[in-house]
Amino acid sequence: MKLPNFRGRLTTQPVSLLVFWATVFPVSFTVGRGLSAGINPLFNLLIIVVVYFILRLFSLYPLLLLVVAVLTILVGVFLAVFKGAWLALGLNTVQTLLANLVDYFRAIDELHDEYLFILWLASTVLICCFSYLVLLKRLSVLVLIIPYASILLVYWYSGFTIAWPMLILLFLVLWYWIGLHKQAAGGKSGTGNEAVSRCWKKNSVLFAFVISALALLLPTFPELNPWLARLSALFGGYVSSESNGVNQAGRLGTIETGVFSLSQTGFQMQSEQLGGPVELNGRLVMELEAPFPLYLRGATRSVYSGNRWLNQDGPIEIKATNQVIDEGMLDGKVVTLELTVSQAGQRSIFSSFEAVGITSERLHTYERDLEGNISFPVSLLSAEHYQVQILIPSGQAAGLVLVQRIVGPLLESERQRYLQVPSGLPDRVSQLATELTRLATSPTAAAQAVLEYLRSSFGYALDTEMTPPGREFVDYFLFDTQKGYCTYFATTLAILLRVVGIPTRYVEGYLARSPEELDETLYLVRQSDAHAWVEAYLEPHGWVLLEPTPLYPLPDYSDRRSAREMPDLETLLASRPAMRPVLGKALLVSSLRIVVFTLIGGFLVLFVPLRIMITFRQIRRYEHSLLQLPESIAFLARFGRLLHLMALSGLAIGGGETVREFALRASANSLLEVESLKVLAENFEAVLYGNCPVVPESKIVLQRYLIFFRDSLKARHGLPAYIWSGYVVGRLRWL
Repeated sequence: MKLPNFRGRLTTQPVSLLVFWATVFPVSFTVGRGLSAGINPLFNLLIIVVVYFILRLFSLYPLLLLVVAVLTILVGVFLAVFKGAWLALGLNTVQTLLANLVDYFRAIDELHDEYLFILWLASTVLICCFSYLVLLKRLSVLVLIIPYASILLVYWYSGFTIAWPMLILLFLVLWYWIGLHKQAAGGKSGTGNEAVSRCWKKNSVLFAFVISALALLLPTFPELNPWLARLSALFGGYVSSESNGVNQAGRLGTIETGVFSLSQTGFQMQSEQLGGPVELNGRLVMELEAPFPLYLRGATRSVYSGNRWLNQDGPIEIKATNQVIDEGMLDGKVVTLELTVSQAGQRSIFSSFEAVGITSERLHTYERDLEGNISFPVSLLSAEHYQVQILIPSGQAAGLVLVQRIVGPLLESERQRYLQVPSGLPDRVSQLATELTRLATSPTAAAQAVLEYLRSSFGYALDTEMTPPGREFVDYFLFDTQKGYCTYFATTLAILLRVVGIPTRYVEGYLARSPEELDETLYLVRQSDAHAWVEAYLEPHGWVLLEPTPLYPLPDYSDRRSAREMPDLETLLASRPAMRPVLGKALLVSSLRIVVFTLIGGFLVLFVPLRIMITFRQIRRYEHSLLQLPESIAFLARFGRLLHLMALSGLAIGGGETVREFALRASANSLLEVESLKVLAENFEAVLYGNCPVVPESKIVLQRYLIFFRDSLKARHGLPAYIWSGYVVGRLRWL
């Protein structure tokens, strides 16, 4: 598909400037967001317009390029002679920038703040030059679509939601150019409204097919859920779920969403009901820098209804981020965790043990609810990072992970909340809890007894069924299925302990287990690392982490370095560059892999059917054009098609061989009829060399052979291969 002519006077083609901007802006603006260069959209537009006019001047007056080159050399010579320090400073800056860029792609360093704008500007100029060259030379539209769409898809799959509307803008403007080209071509071959009508019909079919294909594909992408909800809210609708409710907030395009829920991860597919089958999802959630494996708490819940966990309603406490922590006033060791999210739309702050401080460059406050869940007031952007200061209580003992030390009993309101059980809980559940703990002499011993029972008596499985209507979740697990995943074990442990008077809270989050080989402090947390566990209040210690799921080993921090011996993570990070909200290497590789599969799938789903339709349309048009030709010329054309079909079937005419000789050889080496093929060849030579009329019998034989060889090709190669070779590759286009 060729683009229309882009040449012309600068003042007489304002549309060319608009289309050029609409082609370059989506990629340039998305790259700026990815670099966190803080580029204003209007400034971005101004830069593109300036570069466009410069390129137009160079194309209209090529000598200007030579003048600029000479002036650049003269300025360089002047600086070298009179201002050597300035030249050395400039060269050193360029060298440092290139070294930083190389180290970034080698995952050794992050991009430095002072180079972000320069890198964005250089990227924008390169994009402008490439786009201008393609439009000026009228190259194929695929030359623009493939690289630009790939770049935007990488950013989109990496969580930069701005890339999706930019991708739509890019495709719209390129389709506009295609439409202009078709209309111009139609105007030359037709007359008036008739040509425009044909162009309109073709483009309507193309757009209808593309829109239909996108409508089928897009709902499969979970990244679109916030945008669908935003559109619903814009048009007066309302979309809500426990984890996704969105609206526009602020100039950065942030998304207001709910707190973390296990139903977002592939576990517990229905947020309104516990259990059910699992769909493991390996998508990257965050990058964590921590000194050792951790349970990352995302949501704590206390109210159990019989088949789901809910949060207790209560006041929200607003706290300030970036506060100085006085470690001398705390009983334990403060460790700083560095988290970088990979997807936009999450408000929850993930922490471990007890969070005592939050640090964020962009957000200055955070919220804490009655359950102790902490979250930002608005959602995080893709690749944004924040720090959590956690307090690891001193005196960690073997088999006991103390997450929060509490001196004295809980408040009565807290105790009632963490001892709540549904009124419909079957008696046999309570009887089992009492039987398991009848020999326990302390809350800790009772918790250990129930924990050991669950870990040793039940199996781990992901292919579980939903709890039947009318059945209580814990009762169905204990006495019927007796297998499940973390949700089953954590819920059951929490309820059994509550029955015997031990306060518990149900916790959902992620388990950062295995650090990267090249960096023992870096953990890549994925959706498949989602987990649920229990925190129980065991006097006289406080809140203790309990792991009831048998697949997971019991957490034990007693054999690790004590809080006093544990090196300060801030000291370790001081020698490392500060993390920026840019596209990390691990995230980039993961996104590139997804983009490759997306392009392959898009090729099969979009291009192949469209190509078949186009080839079929071309064959029909060719057949129709033959009907408009004189009978002799149409006969010769169809005979040429027969020779081509025979060549595809292995019967090609030899060099220097006449048609009559080829007919005799073909009939001798195949099942073809000698006489009919001979008559056909003789009539062909008579029409071609003697200007004789076409014999009616020859027309019938020719049509019969065309059908015969088409059918033989289908039988020989199979229908899929026949369709691919003939209609996708186009070998049957003119047959």
